[in-house]
Amino acid sequence: MDLALLPAGRYIGGPAKVGVVSSALFGMISGSAVANVSVTGAYTIPLMRRLGYSPNFAAGVESMASAGGGITPPVMAIAAFIMADLLNIPYLHIVGYATIPCLLFYTGILAGVHFEAARVGPVPVPAAELPKAREVLALRRVMPLFPPIAALLGLLFAGFSLTLAGFWACVLVILFFLFSDLDPAGIRVRAGSVVEALAQGGAAIAQVAPVLIAVSMFTALLGMTGVAPKVSSIILELGAGNILGALLIASIVPLAFGAPLPVTATYILSAALIAPALIRLQLDAVAVHMFLLYWAVLASVTPPTCTACVIAAKISGGDWFKTSLVGMRLGIVAFLAPFFFVLSPTVIGRGPIVDVVLDTISGLIGAIFLAAGFFGFFRSRLSLALRTIYFAGGCMLLAPSVELLIAGAAAVTVGLVAENLLMRRSQPV
Repeated sequence: MDLALLPAGRYIGGPAKVGVVSSALFGMISGSAVANVSVTGAYTIPLMRRLGYSPNFAAGVESMASAGGGITPPVMAIAAFIMADLLNIPYLHIVGYATIPCLLFYTGILAGVHFEAARVGPVPVPAAELPKAREVLALRRVMPLFPPIAALLGLLFAGFSLTLAGFWACVLVILFFLFSDLDPAGIRVRAGSVVEALAQGGAAIAQVAPVLIAVSMFTALLGMTGVAPKVSSIILELGAGNILGALLIASIVPLAFGAPLPVTATYILSAALIAPALIRLQLDAVAVHMFLLYWAVLASVTPPTCTACVIAAKISGGDWFKTSLVGMRLGIVAFLAPFFFVLSPTVIGRGPIVDVVLDTISGLIGAIFLAAGFFGFFRSRLSLALRTIYFAGGCMLLAPSVELLIAGAAAVTVGLVAENLLMRRSQPV
């Protein structure tokens, strides 16, 4: 609750935006959208409901922001470490490649929250309920969070293995947590919490390990039975004449696997089954694996299962299917960006620096106008025609193409001029 009641509570959509950030921070470590919703959603969703957001919107914000934790640097949960091992490249390179798509993803979510808040007009958090920032960000509270992450990245930069860097980061977390306050009674209480946390971590590993073993066996059986080559041949046949068709089929497989499986298992299966065929189509290997990771993450917020949305809807009292639709509108960038960075790896930072910068800036602007088109508000409430113009312009700006960039810029310029004229006309003389 403290994080959600920072001074951002005074601004348009402030608590919801802070909820997005807190979900991303927790989610990049846990890697599980369901766990993330259960933890952070317990305080962000009731707060958004109290401030006037609809149950479905509050749950949609939380579920999509929680799912994005798995693609948020610098931790990116377990799947990113596995990706680094499969591609045989340093983990920090994976972090760099994931940065731009992550910025586009959360820009779209935050813009959607802002426009919905401006359209609905929820009340701000009462000033009396806003804690002091220095209390929330006190040294004893932030020390167990940030130094271990800095140590993890520092050890990786220094050339330590992923296992060793992770081990020392965990040791630092425990030490900082235990001795953040030197009061003997407090240390005893926190020592008990550490033991309980270690037990829960062991139980979580015991639950994940059988799944990973089963996934490995299933992957081997796919090769032995000839299913994997058949799927690969279908993708190759489509890709020979239509790359986009091959990518569409490739995106369906992780969604199907992601219904019953966690993100890591879904990604491993998809990488074994689909990645070789896409790479044989002369597509960038890193972009292909990032493509599969994105769809593995999105499975938790996409019907018909959308487990994260089901949990969020239970907390908010909304409808799980409508929650999923809201989440997909907020995270539309995540559904489009994977196709774009496979077709043009500059979106993940693999290309000339000028092209990378240009595609990043145009993509950020496109994500904002996509959100405006979806939620029907920019500077004022939008008509259907303006929403269509902004949506089309945002899509073209998000695409890594100079021709589409020019067309998208022209479209949003027309929309801005038309909206400005309508606003002037509606003002009283």
